[in-house]
Amino acid sequence: MTRNHKPTVYHHGGRKTVERQRAPYERIGPRAPNGYWEGATCRGPRCEKTQLAARGLCSTHYRQDKLGQPLHPIMRRGLPLGEAILERCEEAEDGCWIWQMGLKNGYGLMRHSADLSTTSAHRLAYKAWVDSTLPMGDDVHHTCANKACVNPEHLERASRLDNILEMKERRGLHAEIAALKARIRELEAT
Repeated sequence: MTRNHKPTVYHHGGRKTVERQRAPYERIGPRAPNGYWEGATCRGPRCEKTQLAARGLCSTHYRQDKLGQPLHPIMRRGLPLGEAILERCEEAEDGCWIWQMGLKNGYGLMRHSADLSTTSAHRLAYKAWVDSTLPMGDDVHHTCANKACVNPEHLERASRLDNILEMKERRGLHAEIAALKARIRELEAT
């Protein structure tokens, strides 16, 4: 069965809109009585579902694709905090565990069943692997300077003042390095 891949023209109140049809995806086999294709695995990241809705995707990944979002892994519910964090990050070459889900100002965000509010992922990682009694007033400092990192070896407890002073010092060093690099380029050009 072949499909026409020419643009489809719709008329809306005198306006004409043109919409291109998507290329067909190979059918994996006959549809099951529940309306899904069965027998293959979803092509979404870290997804092992075998009930496919369309485009070789399960219903959750198909919804993400239809909305134009990047395909995110589907998170399993009811996992212990440490396993839930590990499932949502990927290890980088420098040893950082980079948070792959929601970010705000570069910091990972996570909601866990034990703490129903949305919390910083690095703070929850520190609680899971280092110190579960972390008080609300203390900050968790990234020694690697990567805001999205949740590796407990790169996290340390710090007071708010110490954390702010460390950030300002690091920013000052970055500015100094940038000025030195500009001076080197200037000297190399002459």
